[in-house]
Amino acid sequence: MIALSSLMDDTYDVRATLEECVKFDEAIQRWDESAVSILPKYLHMLYLKTLGTFHEFEDALEPNEKYRVSYVQKAYMLLSKYYLQQAKWSNENYVPSFKDQVDVSTMSSGAPMLAVVTLMAAGDKATKEAFEWASSMPDMVHAGGEIGRLLNDIPTYKVQLPI
Repeated sequence: MIALSSLMDDTYDVRATLEECVKFDEAIQRWDESAVSILPKYLHMLYLKTLGTFHEFEDALEPNEKYRVSYVQKAYMLLSKYYLQQAKWSNENYVPSFKDQVDVSTMSSGAPMLAVVTLMAAGDKATKEAFEWASSMPDMVHAGGEIGRLLNDIPTYKVQLPI
């Protein structure tokens, strides 16, 4: 999941045009193999591999555990939306308010998705209630994402300072 998230992040940040980012997010939100037709050719493999990986997760789970994949899928879809928001800001040279920047970058840090992904590995100790809790963006998950994002952004800011 971390590798797929990283590839998706790089796609939004570096590789894709804004129009391609919008199409990629549209495909992610549709979550259907037929959506590959709206994507440029170079994104086909990433999109299909993403869907395939989620199918593999589901296949590896017992029938009573398959519901877990839907929580991770929703978190991944939400992550895509936040990556798209950042791509729009960048494309428009828009500087959001500090609050908006922290809110969006906290969500795009991956911490909310990681909280749900981690539960998948917990086996039967992770209940449906635990997935509901992690998906609700509790303060602990939000704070972890915020701290992680700020720790990541501070060195980048120092590098970008004019000398």
